[in-house]
Amino acid sequence: MKGDTGLSLAKANIAVILFGLSGLFGKLIELSPLLIVLGRVLFASLTLALVALATRTSLAPGSRRALATLAASGILLAFHWTTFFQSIQVSTVAIGLVSFATFPLFVVLLEALFLGEGLRLKNLLVALVTLAGAAIVAFGPGLGGQAAAGLAGAGLAMEGVLWGLASAASFALLAILNKRSAGKLPSVAVAFYQDLSAALVLTPLALLGLGRASSLGGAAFAWPGIQQLVLLAILGILCTALAHTLFIASLRGIKARTAAVLGSLEPLYGAIFAFLLLGEIPSPWTAAGGILILGAAVYESTRSRP
Repeated sequence: MKGDTGLSLAKANIAVILFGLSGLFGKLIELSPLLIVLGRVLFASLTLALVALATRTSLAPGSRRALATLAASGILLAFHWTTFFQSIQVSTVAIGLVSFATFPLFVVLLEALFLGEGLRLKNLLVALVTLAGAAIVAFGPGLGGQAAAGLAGAGLAMEGVLWGLASAASFALLAILNKRSAGKLPSVAVAFYQDLSAALVLTPLALLGLGRASSLGGAAFAWPGIQQLVLLAILGILCTALAHTLFIASLRGIKARTAAVLGSLEPLYGAIFAFLLLGEIPSPWTAAGGILILGAAVYESTRSRP
């Protein structure tokens, strides 16, 4: 049991590192959030299908009810990632990631509501610490201090926070749904159906947006070039297919709440990548909020071991 928990924690942490890296693509890929997510899930679903074929992993959903649940969670996944990249594009990588890091609070509440985990004081306090960390970043001087520098105004920073919160709430619900599916189907199958259903939902919306952009001469929905396709492939294969599968697999050995709090490390990894690759320097308020979130994640991962 101890080995299973340790392996699940390792899978969750690797997934979160890759998720943290994915935030940079919102800045690197000059496309609308919807097109970025569509490219991401298309490459991911194709990769997962090939992996399933190579490893002879069954993709059978098991039942119509299970397939319907996977399809619904895929739609939720599309909403989550679209709002996530929207948050980053209207503000900064740091603001988008840290506001998204409030999702453990939503997970604690949803676990108590849907999984019967009980609303324990310790769990609530850990979630509130992550919320406090995000609040410091969002509502510090200048709505994020230096992180918001260069924005058109505090309104854009606040807009980034609100999109990040929407992303957090949807991801929390997705984690609960994945917890229910993790023990019933191979993690590759769960990730495949979710990415595929997200692609099916986003494709007509993207085509409609491309048509409108072409008629109006807009660039936001322009067709991606070679460089953008390469970046989308990296995002889809490494930061989606692999990360998504690992995160779902980790839920077999740890609670959704634990995976969610570990996921709060995503802003830390994202801020490091943003500094190294984009030159974004986190403000002292971003650093302070990150320390609170990191402390909560370390505490949760430690007490999750049997």
